[in-house]
Amino acid sequence: SRQRVNISVNKAVDAVVRQGARPHSRVSIVGRKTEKPHVEDYSGFPLLQSMLKYEKERTSFLSEEGKMQFNCPKSTAGWVRTLFILRGRALDWVAFPWCFVVLHATLYTALDQRYDIGFKEESLDDWRTLFTFALNATLGFLLVFRLNRAATRFWVARELWGTIVGSSRNIASSILVHSSHNPQHRDEAIRWVGAFSIACKDFIRGEVAYKAQGYSGILSSSQVDMLQENVHPPMYCVFRVRNHLKQIFDVAEDVNPFLAIAWTQQMEHVERILDEMTMACGRIERI
Repeated sequence: SRQRVNISVNKAVDAVVRQGARPHSRVSIVGRKTEKPHVEDYSGFPLLQSMLKYEKERTSFLSEEGKMQFNCPKSTAGWVRTLFILRGRALDWVAFPWCFVVLHATLYTALDQRYDIGFKEESLDDWRTLFTFALNATLGFLLVFRLNRAATRFWVARELWGTIVGSSRNIASSILVHSSHNPQHRDEAIRWVGAFSIACKDFIRGEVAYKAQGYSGILSSSQVDMLQENVHPPMYCVFRVRNHLKQIFDVAEDVNPFLAIAWTQQMEHVERILDEMTMACGRIERI
């Protein structure tokens, strides 16, 4: 199925990234089972060791937070399951107007049955005309417009989040390959690239308190607190990435000119990808 293919592709991409940390490892073909990575295999990569060590805890927490999205009925599940979904609907917006209309109709019907205060037949004809041509047409236009806007916003949000995921992988793999000469800042840059996606999720959802479990193996508790104190946490992650990229590709006077050109070009390449991530986060905020 399409879902299994996506999972296999994701595993293959992860294997490619890990190959940069383990030059003699084998990258499996899509669909084949891969060897489960061990923490001891990456002695020169402390960040990767930390991520592997807390991978189960981090994945479990994020899966629990997103179980509503994971378990949401798909378009192929049928209209019955979709009809009886309560969460995610705008019931709090329509509850009061709906109750008001129902109570008004109930009160009028009761008074009409008891005291015979109904409208005249001519008045009812006028009301039928009004409801048929005015209210029904207006309601139809509003529903179509709102449904189209909702579908567009949903699809654009999927595309933007896909941009963030793809850009994060590109940046991480690029830094991993081209910054072996500065392993400390290499790991720090990748650390904040990984934290960007989670911080963007928390920021867009308007989380009051950022849970350290979601950043397990990536950021420490003090770093999570420092991240949360910022007005715009995703932009803070971008700032930290840029700071470490400057340290990685800093051209000193004694650097070989050809190497300096290569570092400058690589820096510009990574900066462009980082700009795409920042723009995607800003567009998601607008949605």
